[in-house]
Amino acid sequence: MAGCINGRSTNINGIGEDINGRSVNINGGSKCINGKSMNINGGSECINGRNANIDGGGEDINGRSASIDGGGEDINGRSASINGGSKCINGKSMNINGGSECINGRNARRRGYQR
Repeated sequence: MAGCINGRSTNINGIGEDINGRSVNINGGSKCINGKSMNINGGSECINGRNANIDGGGEDINGRSASIDGGGEDINGRSASINGGSKCINGKSMNINGGSECINGRNARRRGYQR
């Protein structure tokens, strides 16, 4: 039941929806909106450009963010949540293998649950 709209979009083995150009949905019911986004093997949602959600239900918003193997949330730029349910906000923050929370810039919390 997938729908391809507007150009080079492709839906493979999923009920996902591709809108506006080069988006690709593979093996998931996810939704790609606005350009170069890609959802692979997840029901997650990619919005606004170069985002990638891989094997997780995380949500990537606004640019180069990546949520990998976790339910973490990346907001506003170069943040990365990897293998954790943590939250990265505002820039260069990184949460790795922990449930901690990083706020406002170059923070890093590794393998801990502290805030």
